[in-house]
Amino acid sequence: MKRFLYFVAIIIIASCKKEDSNSNLDLNRGLLEGYLYSNPKIIVQKTTYSSISYDQYYSTYRGYVFSPSQDIKISAIGGRIAGFGTFKIEIYRGWTSDRDTLLIDSININNTSIFQYKNINRDLILKANEEYLIRYFNINHNFVFDAGLGYGSDATNILQFPLIIKDIKILSPYYMYLNLYNGNYYTVDEGIWFGGILRGLVDFKYELTK
Repeated sequence: MKRFLYFVAIIIIASCKKEDSNSNLDLNRGLLEGYLYSNPKIIVQKTTYSSISYDQYYSTYRGYVFSPSQDIKISAIGGRIAGFGTFKIEIYRGWTSDRDTLLIDSININNTSIFQYKNINRDLILKANEEYLIRYFNINHNFVFDAGLGYGSDATNILQFPLIIKDIKILSPYYMYLNLYNGNYYTVDEGIWFGGILRGLVDFKYELTK
């Protein structure tokens, strides 16, 4: 009997360690990275393969408007980007023309099959229930992934907004189209939309401040 109880105790301890390991692994994932990892049926593909329209003649910013339910500190920025190189990532308070700049940085991408990140070495605190924008710049849609198909009979591939992931509510996908003229980029169009997909998998890691 004692041997049996000892054996059961070992199994329980091993199980707890495994759960702790998985929990720690999840905490190390980015917001979108963790969501897509937990929902493997959601299809990720290059925007250029999508049946949902896009304008290939313009450069774009792609990202999303979000709101944390608690105060958070951004610890890293990144994303899954469909091309190699250096990409500018920006975070703002608000998303309209009077937005406040909180961060302008860049990240190097050398693997398009995974999410890659860069640590933030300063306090970047986002307040609960305020709206923020995270976006990245790409010279064309060859550098953009979609998550979800946005249509069809399989509901797992239609993203509904707001999309709540842990402490973060993604309110809507965001876009800005830009035209290059004489070496400078000029805004052509900007807005939010609800097309059933997330176009542009820019991402971040965070921790609660409380």
